[in-house]
Amino acid sequence: MEKNTGDPERIIYEVQRGNTVKNDLRYDLTFLYPELLGQELPKTYGHYHKHLEIMEVIEGKVLWLIQKYEDNPKKIKEVYLIFADKREKAIFPYNFGSISINPTKEKIVLSNWMSTETESHYEFHKQLHGMCYYILKNEAGEILFEKNKNYDEVPELIKLKPKEIPELGITFDKPLIDYSEKELEFLNNPEKYKDILTIEKCYHKI
Repeated sequence: MEKNTGDPERIIYEVQRGNTVKNDLRYDLTFLYPELLGQELPKTYGHYHKHLEIMEVIEGKVLWLIQKYEDNPKKIKEVYLIFADKREKAIFPYNFGSISINPTKEKIVLSNWMSTETESHYEFHKQLHGMCYYILKNEAGEILFEKNKNYDEVPELIKLKPKEIPELGITFDKPLIDYSEKELEFLNNPEKYKDILTIEKCYHKI
């Protein structure tokens, strides 16, 4: 949101890609530090991709902001803010852009599985200076939401919590790294599970 947010050399987050590879899927780790970006909570750069992704909170708690457009990236059709605690997992549906946000005063650790064929596209986030909402913290420590004025259409923000998904074997008590190729098969063959891989089936509103 702001052009100058402190030392340009400081590290906001780090990603370790492909720590493990199974059946054309890769396991990544993300470390997101408590470094405010001016008024904004620290966040990843943000990207779109056409593949499914499942993410888990290993340490701390996270906010995931996801959004979707149809024809024009400046006109957002759906936008959600997902609140997740340690061990909770979230599936990001097709064609959603996403960022991870650290709302805490500590380093948080996230993991994910996604296809090794995934191509992440950052250009729209660069052109529009982020996603369609900025997630801010004021001097009183309150979290605020501000629409990004570089977008032409921004719907109201819907807040979600992840669900366990028994149809896919997704539970919050088993670490994501321990999931087998069979349990992760839905990432490579999402068309078989399209009735399950929806916002309504994967989340509940809060």
